[in-house]
Amino acid sequence: MGHRPSGHRQRRLRAYIYVADVEQTLTAVVASGGQIVSPPYPEGTLRVALFADPAGNVLGIWQETAASLDSP
Repeated sequence: MGHRPSGHRQRRLRAYIYVADVEQTLTAVVASGGQIVSPPYPEGTLRVALFADPAGNVLGIWQETAASLDSP
């Protein structure tokens, strides 16, 4: 607790939420006043994206891809 030097990045927790469809979720986020921070990208067998809510909080969303669902 105390003063952080300027330029020092504060570490923050970022929550990731499972969704059925990343693109549909981002459409709803933008319609509700949010902004896309990082468009969907592959991460292994997942599709992941980041968005900011109207208050500026950044959250992640992810969905399983067909490749991950086909795995035994």
